Amino acid sequence: KGVSGTPNAPITIKAEYPATETGPENRTILSGSGTKQEPDGFYLSDTQYIIIEGFEFTHLHNGILTLANSSQNIFRKNIFNRN
Repeated sequence: KGVSGTPNAPITIKAEYPATETGPENRTILSGSGTKQEPDGFYLSDTQYIIIEGFEFTHLHNGILTLANSSQNIFRKNIFNRN
């Protein structure tokens, strides 16, 4: 909460094994049970210029949840499966 990058220096959180570039057996997967009690993959609040890249989100109730006061965040090359 409250951590931000800048337009010229965003903070990037990148999967070690990108989901869109790797076979299913090697992907970086954030997996849950799919229930409402399940935590989110990433919880962003009061953030700007954060890049989330290359993850597979499976069975997470919200996948990625971005809340109030967040802007300019980028989610790219992610896979959302049964969220």
